[in-house]
Amino acid sequence: AGSKISQGNIAVALFVTLIYGASILNWFNIINFEIATINTLTIIILLLYVGGVKFLARDNNGSETDECKICSTKEHDTVRKTTLKFIATSIGIVISSIAMTYISDDLAIHYNIGLGLCGAIFLGVATSLPEVSSTIALFRLRNYNAAVGNIIGSNLFNFLVLCIVDLFSFSINIYDFSDPKVENLLTFGAIATIATLYMLQSRKSYTKILCIFGAIACYIAFLMVD
Repeated sequence: AGSKISQGNIAVALFVTLIYGASILNWFNIINFEIATINTLTIIILLLYVGGVKFLARDNNGSETDECKICSTKEHDTVRKTTLKFIATSIGIVISSIAMTYISDDLAIHYNIGLGLCGAIFLGVATSLPEVSSTIALFRLRNYNAAVGNIIGSNLFNFLVLCIVDLFSFSINIYDFSDPKVENLLTFGAIATIATLYMLQSRKSYTKILCIFGAIACYIAFLMVD
């Protein structure tokens, strides 16, 4: 039942693409100004995030999905136990992510690696491991729609994190593109997102395959370009 990619996920992919576009405009100082210490890009991301969440809410058909099978256990845990497990796991992920941030900074300094590259490789991969495991589980259940939603929704939420940081960074511009690796990450990330959006909309198998290889090529190119 989850093999077909929903229109909600395609819409979220479009919103992520628009966020990349707005970020590029901010990079070139076209929309780089502040309103009451809040960067314009933050406002745009917040609006697009809300739009993406609304599309996902509309897309809910009320049917039971395979994600519920992952969440349930043989012992049929109560809601309270499940909630406690979720909170404990979330706290563990947050603590691990904070520790990985400091480790990534130390690696960047010790091996003279750009902070943007180090963050994208070590921090990005490490903090994405939970969603990787859940996506693999969903693919094994053949719930491709939920798997795609997991990946795209995670990208959308990552941009929301920037907004939250900007709201509490009154005297610091968090949208700093002075590092060439950050510029490359934004460029190749935008191209890969466009390829992903086109893949989700296309019905031709060879087009989907080309888009997948295109997205992979963008990541490889990011790692190789100085």
